[in-house]
Amino acid sequence: MPGEIFEQIISSVTYDVSTLEASNLSVCSGENVALLINDSNSPLTNIAWYRDNLKIIDNSTVISIDTISVPGDYNAVYQFGSNWYRTNTIGISVSPAPILQASGTNPIACGTNGTISFTLTNVPDGIYTIQYDGGSFSGISVNGGLATVSAPAGNYQNLTITVNSCTSVEDVDIVLTGGDAPNISDLQASVTTAG
Repeated sequence: MPGEIFEQIISSVTYDVSTLEASNLSVCSGENVALLINDSNSPLTNIAWYRDNLKIIDNSTVISIDTISVPGDYNAVYQFGSNWYRTNTIGISVSPAPILQASGTNPIACGTNGTISFTLTNVPDGIYTIQYDGGSFSGISVNGGLATVSAPAGNYQNLTITVNSCTSVEDVDIVLTGGDAPNISDLQASVTTAG
């Protein structure tokens, strides 16, 4: 076996396949994933990549994977000198990324809260935390892909939810306005004296 051969999966998290041997990995739908085989000493030749025992690409040390449509079992066959080798099989399964959509209802009276309503896809019923820049809503009950939270007026930027280590990627922003106490400097009084 040639020295310094290693196999790797590169994504938002790097998996060192040389230590995993034959393995099964779960990635998030739409995640940037690539399979790499490399030899630091000598070039490999006649490389072919296979998915589910069908050849998918020749003569490339790296392949990119569209995780939305092609989960499966991956391996490579390559030549080193006059000998041929086959890598371990890497089974890749895909978890669907959650999708978060939201709309807001402004507070209607001073000191009260408004409402943020969520429509969620690929989110099973349960209790979740919804993150936003600078804070989070915790203990949110999702039922049938719907959830609501009560929130004071303010900006809720980059709302996201994480399910099975997959985080929604949409840029969802909600601004709730109104319900603020009046500023005393905005008030004026007039005095009328009797003759």
